[in-house]
Amino acid sequence: MRRSQYLSKLADTGYQKGALKLLAAGLLLSNVLLLVMLMSATGQAQKTIVVPPDFKRSFWVSGDTASPEYLEQMGMYYATLMLNYSPENIQYQTSQFLKFASPTVFGELSGKFTDDVGKVVRNQLSSVFYPQSVDIRGLAVTFVGIQTVFVGKNITEQKQRKYRIDMEMGAQQPLVIAFQEIPIVDGKPPAVATPTAPQPQ
Repeated sequence: MRRSQYLSKLADTGYQKGALKLLAAGLLLSNVLLLVMLMSATGQAQKTIVVPPDFKRSFWVSGDTASPEYLEQMGMYYATLMLNYSPENIQYQTSQFLKFASPTVFGELSGKFTDDVGKVVRNQLSSVFYPQSVDIRGLAVTFVGIQTVFVGKNITEQKQRKYRIDMEMGAQQPLVIAFQEIPIVDGKPPAVATPTAPQPQ
């Protein structure tokens, strides 16, 4: 046999062995993936690691619970929609808030916000809320901060206020079921109410 033919057959044998090894590796990887999927399907609720675009930290959501960091950030976002508004953006703020309202309160809020938008625009009301502290208990997030209320360009009120947001876990994110102001003075908080737009005194 010529040397060239021998080398050619040797090369073909090497290619075949390499292809078989690659195929075996692929089969092994697919089996591992199937095992992982099976374990996830038969185990406890799957935990999803969440990294929203505007957040700088990762959070987890598992079934009907979520990490306190995630609830804090989502609660702050909801509070911003409710407490930071002006005649120019009140329509947008309320429409965005409704996207995160529980179906149990959506209908009532939709009609109420229509009246609130008209009042804010008509009276040229604005509000800014500066959070100072946060407390998380279960799916309830409580913020304490300074709220400044304007009529036109004039400040009509600036005081420390406390707000609590009660949420339930939806399919993709926490949904608001109640939003209320809580008196900072000693005493029992008022009964839980459905979310309402802030009413400057």
